[in-house]
Amino acid sequence: MIRFLNSRMKSFFIACLIILFCNCQAKENEYTQYEKRDTLIFVDGESYQEINNSLLKNTNVKYLDIFASSIDSLPTNVKYLKKLRVLVVGGTNISSLPNWINNLEDLEEVNLAYCHNINLEKSLEVLAKCSNIKKLELYNLNLKTFPIGITRIKKLEVLNLSQNNLKELPVEIKELKYLSEIVFDGNSNLKISNIIEMLSSLDNLRSLSLINCAIETIPSNICKLSNLEYLILNNNNISKLPKSIGKLHYLKRLLLHMNNLTDLPNTMEKLKKLEAIVLSGNPLTRDNIINLKRMLPDVVVLGNFN
Repeated sequence: MIRFLNSRMKSFFIACLIILFCNCQAKENEYTQYEKRDTLIFVDGESYQEINNSLLKNTNVKYLDIFASSIDSLPTNVKYLKKLRVLVVGGTNISSLPNWINNLEDLEEVNLAYCHNINLEKSLEVLAKCSNIKKLELYNLNLKTFPIGITRIKKLEVLNLSQNNLKELPVEIKELKYLSEIVFDGNSNLKISNIIEMLSSLDNLRSLSLINCAIETIPSNICKLSNLEYLILNNNNISKLPKSIGKLHYLKRLLLHMNNLTDLPNTMEKLKKLEAIVLSGNPLTRDNIINLKRMLPDVVVLGNFN
């Protein structure tokens, strides 16, 4: 009988890790990395004045979350939060970010998700003048084209563009030389071949998430993402993997939950660094998995198979 996992304990531990990873790559609530006194979170309903007054009493805040607050401009007292690292203003009615934001030298992460009234072009110009922005959340903004202003945020490492209506990426994305993670979840009109081709210019890219993007075919040029470590393709309509996937020599995690795979290419035996693969929700047989484990005996395989 084939040994799918080394032990029950290892199975349980790895399964927990993969399940967390499936849910937006084990994404934490960012504020958990800060002590309570460094975090200020407002719930829906506070007025501009209430938030502004609170900020004067909490100038050491590093994480500020005013998601879905009833404001249409960023409270001016934010400018006094010199230690601020994370700013979450998603779901508000703000029209743009103020120019003084670039004086917040420690600011690294900005969340503008669900800000449907925002002048994104102007706000990106402001962020481009900030010295240390590394993470940008722009999900659910009804974007139909990739905002070129993003490419001027030179130190950007993580970009979340989930739940938009994007199709292609511009050649200018090559300017994001430090980008290591990009998320396209929920963009159902993507031209995958273009996406891969444009991303292939990013040598530091390690993680690509394409969950629920109505993908039917993974193009052979996937091999151009040669430094990729995490490839997340859950909830698509993929029926076949290209043979070229075996050229992703640094791949550690491959997530293919809920697709239409009926077979796996033998070239996967070249994925020597692969640690785990999620195949649950695919019409694969036990024989398919036996063959996979023969090729990659140390890989953790998650899923139920007939």
